[in-house]
Amino acid sequence: MNLGSLKLQRTANAGILLELDGVTILLDGMCPDAHGYPGTPDHLRKSILENPPDIYAYTHIHEDHYDPDYAATLRQAGRGIIGPGERESVTVRGVTITAIPNRHIGKADCEHCGFVITGSQCLWFMGDSAPIKWRGRGDLPRADVVIGPYAYAIASGWDITQSIGAKEIIILHLPPKENDPYGLWPMVLETTKKFPNVHIPDIGEELVIDNY
Repeated sequence: MNLGSLKLQRTANAGILLELDGVTILLDGMCPDAHGYPGTPDHLRKSILENPPDIYAYTHIHEDHYDPDYAATLRQAGRGIIGPGERESVTVRGVTITAIPNRHIGKADCEHCGFVITGSQCLWFMGDSAPIKWRGRGDLPRADVVIGPYAYAIASGWDITQSIGAKEIIILHLPPKENDPYGLWPMVLETTKKFPNVHIPDIGEELVIDNY
């Protein structure tokens, strides 16, 4: 991988394992199947358990984003953990992840945060945060990559996502195509079909984004 490249692997419904500048960060990336959304497959779970990330980050404690047993294991191992009620910022070998508190889309039943990750590239990870909370955030470093749920690719959420100006956009948190009762897939695909910088990776799929 080229110096400064960002490697992403989707590990769950709304989860990503990323590698930036030699530092690995797991974002909402270990969870069971829940509410019709796919969790972490056994082969990826095994790989993550055998190769713990440098930092584990979770946006909130809903079961399709968070595995409390896994978090407890990492705490005991002394790994960096960041999320609601945890540290606000963690730095490992020049890569920093900072929690950005914000509201869950349509819900207020738990604390929620997004993350800004900076190194040779900058990534904004939205989790399930309401898109409006990211509009006009001139106080944050410019995003090279934005990762958000399907709401960021429909209606006003898409306008906000485009306004951020990232060179690459990753959309997560879509149900299986064969079990999509609300018709989310057609809406997302219709909105994003003319934008080659939008990616919807399959679980297990890897992407490499060069620093250009």
